[in-house]
Amino acid sequence: TEGLVSMKVSDDGKSAALVKIASETDFAGRSTKFVDLMLNVVDAIFQSSEDGNLDNDTVLQATLGGKVVKDFVDEAIVAIRENLSVTNAVKLRSEDGILVGYIHNRVDGS
Repeated sequence: TEGLVSMKVSDDGKSAALVKIASETDFAGRSTKFVDLMLNVVDAIFQSSEDGNLDNDTVLQATLGGKVVKDFVDEAIVAIRENLSVTNAVKLRSEDGILVGYIHNRVDGS
């Protein structure tokens, strides 16, 4: 399984979202459509009121701009012509400290 991990951290460092989306090939995982999917899903999770490790149903029903994550995934599957799945999603909050993000080997556009 291939894919990417994406992260978004609030400007104040008090909340963050971390998402992993799997693809069948590294080619698909580095495509513009896949990167767009990653950005939409991590934004939806970041805006979600849910915290902690999110189950698959919660992730797929999260919304961004009035559209559910499931629709973003389904559209990307059609465009890329490959099975894709959100395998992990976490929403973090910090009351006492700050959250900082780093992704190694960042893909252009992410």
